[in-house]
Amino acid sequence: MADSYIQARDRVAGTYSFVIRNKAGTIVTALTSLTLSLWIKGTPTPTYINSRNKQNVLNLNNVTFAGGVVTWSMQPADNALAGDADEIHLALFEWVATGEDDFHEIEISVPNTRVRP
Repeated sequence: MADSYIQARDRVAGTYSFVIRNKAGTIVTALTSLTLSLWIKGTPTPTYINSRNKQNVLNLNNVTFAGGVVTWSMQPADNALAGDADEIHLALFEWVATGEDDFHEIEISVPNTRVRP
């Protein structure tokens, strides 16, 4: 079950943010001992989208981390449809912070809004 459900348009940029918390619920603010990666897969065909396959995104690759908040500047290729049908993409942020690991999963609905002949 995803942590968040959003809708994105095919090949349109957007922004998504969330807060990283440890198992006790405290916001993780320190960059030390933090790793952050992202993968995006399409469904039903589990292909990686925009080469996001456990990609390092700690203040890299259109993702920033500041004060416990992760902000993802989604690129048009992050939301690209593979075919002509509506798609669901799953984005997973995984992190390790001070010895604890966790994740945040986003289900992205990408409807086909292109004009069909």
